[in-house]
Amino acid sequence: MAYGLKYFSKIRDLDDKIFTINLKQDSYSGQVYEIEKYPINPLSLTYRASSKEDDLSVHGSEVNFTFYSDGTNYDDLFTSEIRDWKVEVTQQQQTVISESIDLTTFDLNGSGQDWVDDAPYIKSDITVFLGSPTPTKRAYYPLVLSSGSTVDVDVKFTYDQTSFSNTWSVTYTVGLMNAALNTIINSKSIVASYPTTASTATVTLTATTQNAAYIYVHALVDYVSTSTNTGTVRCELLVPSTQEFEEILYWSGWLQPDNLTRKFVNPAYYINLNATDGLAELKDIPYPVEAITGTTGETTVPQIEILKTILSQTGLELDILSQVNYRTNTVSGSDSLFSNVYANQNRYVKNERNGKRTYLNCYDALSYILEAYNARISQVENKWSIIQKFEIFTPLTTFNWNDLSYTRENRDRTINIDSYRSKFDSDELSKIRPIKQINLTFFNKNVGESVVPNGNFLAGISGWNNTPFGTGEYELFEWSSGNTSLYTKVDTSYSYDPSYGRFIVESDPITLEALSTGSTLNVSFDFNLFNYSHDLPSWQGQRYVYAWLKSGSTVIASSTATANPYYYSSESQFTFTTSLPFSVTGDYTLALLITLENNGWNSAEIYWDNITAVQEYPQTITYDKYYNAIAAGQQFGIQEVDKELYFSQGIQQNDVGNLKYNPTGLTTTWSNNDSSVLNESHQHLYAYEKLKFSRFFKNYLKITLKAGTEINFNSVIEFDGKNYMISGYTYNIQMKDLSIQLIELLTDDFTLNFTQKTLLSVDGEVG
Repeated sequence: MAYGLKYFSKIRDLDDKIFTINLKQDSYSGQVYEIEKYPINPLSLTYRASSKEDDLSVHGSEVNFTFYSDGTNYDDLFTSEIRDWKVEVTQQQQTVISESIDLTTFDLNGSGQDWVDDAPYIKSDITVFLGSPTPTKRAYYPLVLSSGSTVDVDVKFTYDQTSFSNTWSVTYTVGLMNAALNTIINSKSIVASYPTTASTATVTLTATTQNAAYIYVHALVDYVSTSTNTGTVRCELLVPSTQEFEEILYWSGWLQPDNLTRKFVNPAYYINLNATDGLAELKDIPYPVEAITGTTGETTVPQIEILKTILSQTGLELDILSQVNYRTNTVSGSDSLFSNVYANQNRYVKNERNGKRTYLNCYDALSYILEAYNARISQVENKWSIIQKFEIFTPLTTFNWNDLSYTRENRDRTINIDSYRSKFDSDELSKIRPIKQINLTFFNKNVGESVVPNGNFLAGISGWNNTPFGTGEYELFEWSSGNTSLYTKVDTSYSYDPSYGRFIVESDPITLEALSTGSTLNVSFDFNLFNYSHDLPSWQGQRYVYAWLKSGSTVIASSTATANPYYYSSESQFTFTTSLPFSVTGDYTLALLITLENNGWNSAEIYWDNITAVQEYPQTITYDKYYNAIAAGQQFGIQEVDKELYFSQGIQQNDVGNLKYNPTGLTTTWSNNDSSVLNESHQHLYAYEKLKFSRFFKNYLKITLKAGTEINFNSVIEFDGKNYMISGYTYNIQMKDLSIQLIELLTDDFTLNFTQKTLLSVDGEVG
């Protein structure tokens, strides 16, 4: 959709900063109208507080704008549909840009030495002849300015007084000239007279047109003398800085027609306009089916891709910021967590007992990811911002919306408000009860997906190898782009055994969970043997097919089948299926073999495809896990709470809730940013940080401040020696009234007692 500006209104706050609210209509390209009448405090930004505990992972925001209509018809707002109107709030910001001076770009119009560096100034000595007339000496500094921008120039002139024995005066001029150096745009003059030896000034110049190109300085000596003496004037120019004013997007969202109010009869009335950022509306949008059933064949993807899929449903394509720096396996503190931890999108699919297939709503889908990291998301400064509650001064990752490339830099979220003015009688302090025990359930299920990676070879030959049998076994072991399969070729010079040809492929390691009653791995794959060369052209023989389940180099289970006899020239495709039993939970590999019996063969080629291995117990089940977490030494008289995880750490490839550090590598250890939890299970880390946040009585503070936009919803407030997280936030922009609800951040470390058991439920359901 293309949105065109139709209405706008400019609002100045107490510091004379300008905020603009723009109302853009879908497909509009007509006249633009300014809304000029509104009451005091017409514009506010709000993040709703849920409760004192504030366990929300998703915090939607809304903008409210009230203006006055004295007869103008705004019916187009009241008859609109969802997302017909985009609402944007911009903030005018002044940017000071320090310029670096390239001395070689300076030029003197007249005599004088080159400019030299004398930090923080650059300087040039200009020879002045005391005769009639005195030439103007100029120095130029190139600079591009926008119309309305200002530049501060600190300039200092000194001169040798002994050279000027008579009455004299010097006029110093600083100004802006155009690119052609033929028009003065703006200037200011300073006059110094005998016996002054130096003059300094700070000159503020304003560009009145676009692209004023040069700062210039010159000295002009006026004199009363018959002498022909000469003197020296030194001009010193401080490296200047420019001050640019630009409109920065502060917030964006969508007009909510059902939240508009006005008088119905009176033609002059106030209109109350409400817009939201779309996060709350995600509850009504199912997770996109095409994200799971797309053409790539991969349901396990980096979590940042899932986050983008969900956030795209808001209609706002904003960069994604993340201050979540958990570490796991190969994901170190210097890596981006969300681009390096993978999750299965089938987590969001539910197969009902009646056979109906449903999809989780996007709000819950988003919460599932964020809850796993004790994190929350909101729109802050026109970006999707994800923060972890205990990370205050840690690396911040910024993902570009278009390609999800990212940059990282440290960010400190703290702002001290001890010196801020508060509204009289606005403060209210209460306490939040502690939580000292957590009953945690990890809901999970097995969807019957193949546990071996890339069995359809859509990702090349990733996940498969033949190295356990020697690199010389195959003449070729490569991906066939024509039919997206694994292509192998072998002849007698590469034979593993001189008596027959042997084709072997082996998967990367997979983890299988066995039940005490025994478990089974159901294996299937397609193979196409062709271009088989034998000494006897009409030779026919048996082709033996094997599937091995291996633990290290030991074959735990093996199955053999005989392919039907066929002529070597045949290129028929065969499908092999078998079942391999196992009884111990652990790491395995799947090896597939085809042997060509009898002496006399010369070479052969084969395509492998559609390799699957699905666990069965004898039915495909993964049971939920239960964990009890309690702070050591606090077993009595404690308040406990139930928590749920839908993404966490598990041991099987095809369980939908298991987190991975690549498409096939299951996470095994987790640490938080400050290493107070180091190399523990993800469930242990989650429970520890939940208790750390809530283990003691803590402050809950409500207060209204006079503040600017430097305090945003993600700021950590320092007040009276304590740190607080903002749980609720309303900012009335014009009067700079900021009403916030604050929850104290506890920081004491402790020892966690942690136990685990397996439940009889599957994804929360029994039977």
